[in-house]
Amino acid sequence: MQNSIFDFKLFAIADFDQQNTLAERRVLVLTAEPDKQPLLLKILSAAKLTEADFAIVQLPPSVGGLNIAQLRQHIAPKEIIMFGIPLTAVGLQINPPQYQLFEWANARWLFAHSLAKIEENPTFKKALWLSIQKMFTV
Repeated sequence: MQNSIFDFKLFAIADFDQQNTLAERRVLVLTAEPDKQPLLLKILSAAKLTEADFAIVQLPPSVGGLNIAQLRQHIAPKEIIMFGIPLTAVGLQINPPQYQLFEWANARWLFAHSLAKIEENPTFKKALWLSIQKMFTV
């Protein structure tokens, strides 16, 4: 589904109906790797999330940045996971360590390496899994 409000691709994981709108998604996932969507879905499934729980925003490299405040007018997630997206690309001027949960603007955030790097590196996989377990009490 291409959502014309945004200048990036928004994947519709499940069909939306009156009861399941984008605004009701509790988890927002930001990535720039469309070819890694199967891995991403596997990670979210392992976290016991259903398609109704999350929205995936695919940021192409040409976008250069995202106004997270503007996006959050349309979706108010409780958790935000960023894979390989610099925090400055969403307007955050902070530098928390990767794989460490932090709170900002009424949401819990997790900043991780790109999915490609996670897939290749067992240390990154383990760090991500430990963070996911804390974030979603798996």
